[in-house]
Amino acid sequence: MRFITPPTRRDMPKPQLLKIAALATLIVAQYDAWGNFQYLGYCQSSNVV
Repeated sequence: MRFITPPTRRDMPKPQLLKIAALATLIVAQYDAWGNFQYLGYCQSSNVV
């Protein structure tokens, strides 16, 4: 089974692929920031820090 295949017409154009990758990165960054914010709030409320 070969994983590397020649490009076909059904492949997504590059701009759309970049847009999807940027959107996914933005969502992950927001999720990480929210998780860190909750973690800091938990540490402060529990007097762990």
